[in-house]
Amino acid sequence: AYAYLHLCLSKKVSPEWIVEGDIKACFDEISHNWILDSIPMDKRILKEFLKAGYIENYHLFPTEKGTPQGGPISPIIGNMALNGLENALAMRFYSRSDGTIDKSHQNRHKVSYVRFADDLVVTADSPETALEIIDVIQAFLDPRGLKLSEEKTLVTNISEGFNFLG
Repeated sequence: AYAYLHLCLSKKVSPEWIVEGDIKACFDEISHNWILDSIPMDKRILKEFLKAGYIENYHLFPTEKGTPQGGPISPIIGNMALNGLENALAMRFYSRSDGTIDKSHQNRHKVSYVRFADDLVVTADSPETALEIIDVIQAFLDPRGLKLSEEKTLVTNISEGFNFLG
């Protein structure tokens, strides 16, 4: 992730703006309905995993949404839920007039995307493009029952620096 960000931001014509994003309570809030409708695996096993809950201080806490805290496949389900965000951004910023995505096509908005778990950085050519990126991300997250954290999602000029995964 760091190497890709360095590559994106170290060129003469690099983007000057970034969206620092954090998906609020990502693993706790993923919609069970979305998971069951969208993840291609045995639905009976998936339902049992989602309803298994978690134990904390010798108490069982059932899960009605999200993935069980510390569950062995929770990170996998989280990644599956967020898979496709890059395509949503590409559809908006790399689409040709015929609707196809062509990343070799001139990227006038300088949009590049890096994500690790529920933290992400997206580059942009302007604050206006950055705000549009936030709208695209939120539209992608809505059906999954997820939201960007208003407190932790920032539009920043790279001259101010930023903290990704730190």
